[in-house]
Amino acid sequence: MKINETPRAFRKPLFRILAAGLMLGGGCLAMISALAPAPAKTYWHFTLQANIDGGKAEEWLWATMVEMTKEEVNPELADTVKAAGGAIPGTVLAHVRASAWRSDFTYFKDRKCDRKPSKIEVSWKSSWSDLVFAHGQVGGPARDWMNKLSLFSFRFGLCDRDVLLEDGQRHDIADLVNPIVGPIYHGNEREEMPEKIRVRGIIYDDLLVHYKYCGRTWTEQAVTPLMHYAMENLNSGFVDQSDRETGVDMFRFHGHSVDVIWHIHRSSSKDHPEWKQKR
Repeated sequence: MKINETPRAFRKPLFRILAAGLMLGGGCLAMISALAPAPAKTYWHFTLQANIDGGKAEEWLWATMVEMTKEEVNPELADTVKAAGGAIPGTVLAHVRASAWRSDFTYFKDRKCDRKPSKIEVSWKSSWSDLVFAHGQVGGPARDWMNKLSLFSFRFGLCDRDVLLEDGQRHDIADLVNPIVGPIYHGNEREEMPEKIRVRGIIYDDLLVHYKYCGRTWTEQAVTPLMHYAMENLNSGFVDQSDRETGVDMFRFHGHSVDVIWHIHRSSSKDHPEWKQKR
């Protein structure tokens, strides 16, 4: 027998020990991989405060969204594209939860009654909503107008139909909510009710707006100012290094002047830091 040569009698047991060690090591690696924490998610916490007609009324909205890649949202398509050597770039914001609140509001519009100058009274009551559905998207880096700061753009809006939830599923919001028509009396007056209620991105507990005109009272489904973002999404940008962004948006909505102050917190926490706080 040569020096340093393993005797034949010990070769099989030694091989078994090495194999067992490799299997044990592989099992440990598998356990370590299983115990390794999943990559942290990035949550976007939106707070929108709308001041209506110079502060005569206000509306608030709070929403938590989570970043998802388009590959996560469309895994089957992503596999097909990947097999062809491509990729689906882009990041979307999926709905986690959202709420809204509006204050009382009464305003008047000039309108003739029996050919005489008169006014129509329009009003709605203060109301909360936990049936708010939002969507959004994150854009890639860009340069600002001075070509200095590296900016990321984003889009945030209220859903008109489909909503993407954090589990990656898409649903028609009409399948997720069951709106109930509000009271048929406004004070002591009986009102004509709307024939249809449409499911919108904000479903307030009190769905109605009330009208008084020329001796007649009736109601319709309220369309409050923040519903502007179901048609024209909030589009803006942020500096990539910042965790909090603030901005202002202004628009006209059904004859009203609306100023919106918005805040965004981005973090790995699912908890909205300003949830239902009106300040």
